Amino acid sequence: MWSIARTKKEAQHRLYDPASGRFFVRNGEWTDDEAQASCFDDVVSLVQLCLRYSLKDAEMSVQTGKGPSKRVPLFA
Repeated sequence: MWSIARTKKEAQHRLYDPASGRFFVRNGEWTDDEAQASCFDDVVSLVQLCLRYSLKDAEMSVQTGKGPSKRVPLFA
């Protein structure tokens, strides 16, 4: 199992909505392009966004290094 403990440069956390297949950008805007999505430092910020936008099945997309991103379900 991999750990989400990291320094700011090691991982990028993004909010992903599997229902729409889009990533959160800002102020209620969403994009299909993961590279354009906003990055967050902590899981708490992602959970707060889920609550704000009533996302029930949102996922946290975690990118570490140059490998593929991993998606982890968020339960808000």
